[in-house]
Amino acid sequence: MTVTLKLSILLALVVVLTLALGHDIWAGFFSDSHSIIKKFAQLTPLLIVSIVIDAIQGVLSGVARGCGWQRLAVLVNLGAFYFIGMPIASVLGFKFKLYVKVRKL
Repeated sequence: MTVTLKLSILLALVVVLTLALGHDIWAGFFSDSHSIIKKFAQLTPLLIVSIVIDAIQGVLSGVARGCGWQRLAVLVNLGAFYFIGMPIASVLGFKFKLYVKVRKL
């Protein structure tokens, strides 16, 4: 588990550094619009945090299932979603005004 967790964090950090240092390049692959590249740059820190946490959670969830703790893994995942994820999403969405941006045609 320790080796897998360290490798997962190392790979996540490689992806995060690549994304953080070259976010304009990555967004430029998909759009030439300056406003879209700017919006992507604004959301990059949130994406970076999400990638690192997901790397850790994926390993720990797999360990719990492999140890026969499926019931505990389900409870942790549900608790994390409803007691951590939903409040964070509500605060980011309503307090910090990070709504879904819809482009009007």
